[in-house]
Amino acid sequence: MKRILALALMLGTGAVATQAPAAEAGFSDPICTQATKPVREYFDKTKNPATTLDTAVELAQKVIDAYDLCASENATNNSVDNLQYAHLSAAQYQYVLGGWQHLAGNEGLARAALERSVKLAQDIIDWRPPSQIAYGSNDVNVGQGSVHNTNAGGVSKFHDDAVKVRDAALKSISLLPKPGAPAPAPSAT
Repeated sequence: MKRILALALMLGTGAVATQAPAAEAGFSDPICTQATKPVREYFDKTKNPATTLDTAVELAQKVIDAYDLCASENATNNSVDNLQYAHLSAAQYQYVLGGWQHLAGNEGLARAALERSVKLAQDIIDWRPPSQIAYGSNDVNVGQGSVHNTNAGGVSKFHDDAVKVRDAALKSISLLPKPGAPAPAPSAT
């Protein structure tokens, strides 16, 4: 499954993007059904230029909360792919939330959201499938075991998208003022 990441602007210019993964008018999330309504609401309201930054922040947080709930449900169901999908989606919206917080001048909150995005994405990047023990027998080597990964690639199917999210969030963090440093003064024009 290809996920559309709204990272091109950010990666190309270093700007903090404020658009989340593309959602169509009829968006429906079959894996995290509880995220469908918040994602639709996010896109409906953030398309409106009259939407305030506070509203955009609140809407992005609702989407993150929905994906976090989905992740927690899938963690108890031992569904690794669905768990990683929910974490990747939450990481993307944490990235977006960081962008909104930056635009609002909340550098500490922007940094926190971006760092959480990095952590969620890094967990997916670092994930390796568990080894599976397979036993084979013949007349000579009875019960000889071998260990192999069940995933031929040895990484999550969301690995490449997680790398893009992590790299974008890290780049955005690098553009924020260092913690404790005063924000740059606006230029007079």
